[in-house]
Amino acid sequence: MDYYVGRLAVEQRLPPREMALMEFAVSLTQPDSIRPPALAGTFYEGTAAALAAQVDRCLSLRVPSEGRPPKAVIAPHAGLVYSGPVAASAYATWTDTAVERVVLLGPSHHFAFDGFVIPQAETWQTPLGAVNLDTMALAQLSNRPDVQVSDAAHQPEHSLEVHLPFLQRVVGDFALIPVLVGQITPAQGASLLRSVWGDNRTRIVISSDLSHFFSLPHARQVDAETTALVCALDFDGMISADACGRYPASALLYEASRRQMTVQAIDVRTSADTAGDPSRVVGYGSYLFWDDETADHTIAQRETLVALARESIADGLRRGADVDRNVRPMRLADAESPSWLQEKAATFVTLNTSTDQLRGCIGTLSAYQSLGQDIVDHAFAAAFRDPRFDPVNADEANFLGLHISVLGTPEPLAVRDEDDACRRLRPGVDGVILTSGVHRATFLPQVWESLPDPLSFLVALKHKAGLSPDHWPVDLQIYTVEDWHG
Repeated sequence: MDYYVGRLAVEQRLPPREMALMEFAVSLTQPDSIRPPALAGTFYEGTAAALAAQVDRCLSLRVPSEGRPPKAVIAPHAGLVYSGPVAASAYATWTDTAVERVVLLGPSHHFAFDGFVIPQAETWQTPLGAVNLDTMALAQLSNRPDVQVSDAAHQPEHSLEVHLPFLQRVVGDFALIPVLVGQITPAQGASLLRSVWGDNRTRIVISSDLSHFFSLPHARQVDAETTALVCALDFDGMISADACGRYPASALLYEASRRQMTVQAIDVRTSADTAGDPSRVVGYGSYLFWDDETADHTIAQRETLVALARESIADGLRRGADVDRNVRPMRLADAESPSWLQEKAATFVTLNTSTDQLRGCIGTLSAYQSLGQDIVDHAFAAAFRDPRFDPVNADEANFLGLHISVLGTPEPLAVRDEDDACRRLRPGVDGVILTSGVHRATFLPQVWESLPDPLSFLVALKHKAGLSPDHWPVDLQIYTVEDWHG
């Protein structure tokens, strides 16, 4: 794997001792809580006035976009004179005032590693001022087994830093979650993204350039192929794409596919189009990702359901549900609820630890009561009545990840045999209900993340239903879900 610094290919694989020495060297040169800019005066202008003018010039050279602001973008990270106008095409879509937090994922050009690296610093600086990090979210990420904490790995890195001037100029005040991404699977990266996805006030940036150092005609051909992968949400194909940020990009594509997001390639150019030599160019692309605008529930309604689920757990703790099995979930008064909360619905509520481990999951396949009460009941049961786990206690309640799934109507899947079932199931999309006599079990669509192969998925589902791996025939029903994290 090649790691690029400007136009130099560099690769360093440091064992723990050398990494520790670098951490010590960094600690001697700066306060632990502050990361100073590493690229000011090289990748971008070194003074506040000159940098503001440079960003504004890039914004004037952007490709205009209309419509609602995207939830996520992929944008390039070279020197602003080269990639700045293309990156500006993405950032100009975030002029709305709703942005409070930015999750920024990019590749490491100096160190090779598996998983993710987050910083220990609490503030990052550029000539435009300080950017405060979301230290609580980073602390939760640090509990994941695939996450390391290292200021030394972040200090020389440009793939994240060069985005900050745009964010400071366009968004203004925001909290930052910066993550360097090593070698990962798309599902692994999507898992991390989901843990910090948040609502519309949180936005996602994936940092990546495209092809490196080809002739202009060849670069355009290669970049067109990569763009086709992005627009098709082809996360597996992206792993082999000619893009330095292909691993973090594959994570977003995986999650975007699962959420059925819409994607648009808004600006794809090369350094020859901005300020470079046409005989040896670098490709740049900006891509926009929107949540499904036709989703059954609005963002405000989703936030209401998340708050309702968390209040159900908090209410259970206040009344001692963690120690007294006679405590029951709170009851909603339909007369005081909006009409959409009174509609019957089938839901699941899933709880996860800060390391993304399952902590409880309870739901139903039948819509027999109101949406609001179903969420209340299942959040309570997932926290306190899942027989696989001890009841949730007050110390861990605030750190639980919460996933709500509202199920669509199950439909029969007529198949000839198990091979036919494997061909017709849609990984990442279909929830599956398997029935054989008195045996019955279901997997929600998110189970595909850990069982992406259809045959393995079916075998595990049969095991859950109490059937042997080779048992056949079975009856299958599929359903989709409207789901979100909170």
